[in-house]
Amino acid sequence: MISREENPYFLNDFLDYSATILNKSSNTIKEYNYDISHFLKFILYEFGIAKLNDDENIKSISVKNMDLSVVEKITLENIHSFLAYLKNEYRSKPATLARKTASIR
Repeated sequence: MISREENPYFLNDFLDYSATILNKSSNTIKEYNYDISHFLKFILYEFGIAKLNDDENIKSISVKNMDLSVVEKITLENIHSFLAYLKNEYRSKPATLARKTASIR
């Protein structure tokens, strides 16, 4: 499970909103945290903000200090790239991709 201390403030704000105002279950909040954090790590790599060594993968990128201005630059094409990455790297099934898409939305 991803710790809230590893999240940028805006992700924690969204998780709090989803839990309290939208009354989402704790499992949904956990999955949102995992899915969105993974997506943000991918974005930092995709935008060239984070670099990886040969023995690292995208999940090792820290998003804690990510600026909200980066999120504002995300396009539909970036989301499609993330879904393609999941399908190619993890062989994600359609149900998993649909859940990730719902989390990002």
